[in-house]
Amino acid sequence: MTLRALSFFCALISLTSGCAMHKSALPKITTDQHSLVRLHRLHWPEKTDPLGRPAQLKNILLLPPLGIKDSETQRKLQQHLYSATQRHFYTPIKMVLADSSYAPYISKKNLIFDDGTINIEEIAFIGTLMNSSHILFPYVRELKPYHPQLLDIQLMLIDANTGKICAELTSVFDARESDVRTHFINYCMRQKNEQEPSDIQHFKIKSPDTFQAFVSEMCSAVMADELSL
Repeated sequence: MTLRALSFFCALISLTSGCAMHKSALPKITTDQHSLVRLHRLHWPEKTDPLGRPAQLKNILLLPPLGIKDSETQRKLQQHLYSATQRHFYTPIKMVLADSSYAPYISKKNLIFDDGTINIEEIAFIGTLMNSSHILFPYVRELKPYHPQLLDIQLMLIDANTGKICAELTSVFDARESDVRTHFINYCMRQKNEQEPSDIQHFKIKSPDTFQAFVSEMCSAVMADELSL
């Protein structure tokens, strides 16, 4: 189900994510590599877009993460992302739930094309319907929730006015890798409550919920810092 027919000529260009983009004016892409994540920033030529000028960053709509079959896992990851972005972003954040009245429009069937590319303009239009200047779209490409956990995630910041991607964060958080494991253990230690027994860390490190909170924290911190959100 689509909310509107595309009224402007567009084509697909291939990025690391395989996103749907405009070909008429290609962006300059800069990439920053952090300890666990990679952030691509897309710099679009000014006054070349028939869809309008870039919107001022006023508020961000967080969509449910697609690519997760289990609804409870999807809900928890979205809540972790919401909490983490609220801690790190200065920009107001709101979210729409997967089981809300918008469910048909924010489903994978509606937002992902058959060839696996992402329907950026449909996502942008949902943002305009909900009076958001930008949309944060999470897409989980692979998830292994149980120890050793793995979460392959893609986060896109999309301008609702132009229907273009402003930035894209990608990372594979694999608990088998030493640098991921080190950052995760440090995160668990920082979250430790004084009343918790000393051996609780052993269970936290194996917890799917704690690992997803850790991923959300890392991604949100990098995006807030690099994009001044």
